[in-house]
Amino acid sequence: MIRIMPALEARLIKVDAMGPIKENLPSRHCDKCKAEMTHLSDLPSYVGASPVRIFRCYVCNNVVSENR
Repeated sequence: MIRIMPALEARLIKVDAMGPIKENLPSRHCDKCKAEMTHLSDLPSYVGASPVRIFRCYVCNNVVSENR
């Protein structure tokens, strides 16, 4: 029997019968290769600018930012 330490248990992704559960994760598809992009970060808003969301495609190495 494998015992998971409590600190690591919180980091595990819950898995159901259909696979990993994505809980409210932002998603986007790459404009170049149509693969699903990875959400890297959300940058906060500041005076005169709206908040920005950053995505990266690990297939073709494309990086995209979009306003939230």
